[in-house]
Parts: sequence; C-alpha cells; structure tokens
Amino acid sequence: MKKREMIKAPSGLTWTAVVELLKEHDPQGFTNSELAEHFDQPYQRVASLTRVMYDAGALSRTHVGKTAGTTFYFLPL
Repeated sequence: MKKREMIKAPSGLTWTAVVELLKEHDPQGFTNSELAEHFDQPYQRVASLTRVMYDAGALSRTHVGKTAGTTFYFLPL
C-alpha cells in the first residue's frame, strides 16, 4: 500500500499566525470574515479556530450590534 502524498500546500492559518497578525495591527480587531480573507481560508475554519482561541483565553472579543452584529477579535489586555 502506498502512502498518500499531500497535494495541497499546508494552510497558513495557525494559532501563531493569528496572534502575530493581531500583534502587527494592535489595537485593531479583526472579524472572522477579515481573517478568512487574509489567510485565504473558509470562514467556518477560521471561526472554529477563533472560538477555540477565545475559549483558551488567547483572544478577547467584542460584539457590536444586537441580533445580526459583528464580532471583533483582539489580543487580551
């Protein structure tokens, strides 16, 4: 049985890459859509990563608007 080769290049979307991007643009926050566009990754993949990072305390977030608002992610203070 042959090992499968990776066809696609690895994603640049990593925990470290998100933190570095936020450090570069501090105190500007980013939405999941903006992060998805920056890293050229699907929205859901970015949303999953930012949720895990938020739950672990690596990100802070603020929600602007009521029902259909926008959530911005920042580095914790």
